[in-house]
Amino acid sequence: MSIPLIVTPEHEANLPSGQTVIYRPFLVKEEKLMLTIKENQNPEEIVRVMKRVVGNCVITDDFDVEKISYNDLEYLFIMMRARSVGEMAEFPIKCEKCGYEGTTEIDITKIGLSKELPKEDTVMLTSTVGVKVKPVAVEGMAMLMKSAEDDPISVLHYVIDSAFNDQQVWKFSEMTKKERDEFIENLSLPLVQKIMEKVEEFPRCCIKDQVMCPSCGEMIDVYVEGLENFFT
Repeated sequence: MSIPLIVTPEHEANLPSGQTVIYRPFLVKEEKLMLTIKENQNPEEIVRVMKRVVGNCVITDDFDVEKISYNDLEYLFIMMRARSVGEMAEFPIKCEKCGYEGTTEIDITKIGLSKELPKEDTVMLTSTVGVKVKPVAVEGMAMLMKSAEDDPISVLHYVIDSAFNDQQVWKFSEMTKKERDEFIENLSLPLVQKIMEKVEEFPRCCIKDQVMCPSCGEMIDVYVEGLENFFT
């Protein structure tokens, strides 16, 4: 007789992109993965483990963790953490009125977007030539974290979805690196800035809440952004 296995519950998540997926909570094998980077501040390693964990836990058949946006990855990871470890997590607070500093528990299922998605995702570079921009996909985030400081122009490889003129559209994912490099290197710095300003219009995942200061009773705004807060 085989040893009985525990049936793992399944949950549904509506991602910031609009996609709906089914996932399960973390199991011991995922907890072991996360323990390996608990003290690791290497962003590339954090992204790698997140991809592995989320890829393991999503059970929707056509789901590809490499193709989702980084926002979707953050959202899924935090919801999985809530269903696995608990919905409450401890975060630092500081009262601007009385100076109190301490910690408070916040319901992390309150995760949402920092602002509305932009209504327009195209940037015109000339009267007939433009680009369509997108949030950074998971596949580009690790490389982006590695190279953005030393080579900020490389960010464009991961945020341009396509280039177009009045006759044709070129998908960046279907172009060779040489073709992408040639297109990017022929942009002026003001055009690069214009593209990046559009990228900045895309929201980030965050948790917003209010708690009462235990010292003076003032309401304190709590804003949490960044997955390093959840590797605990």
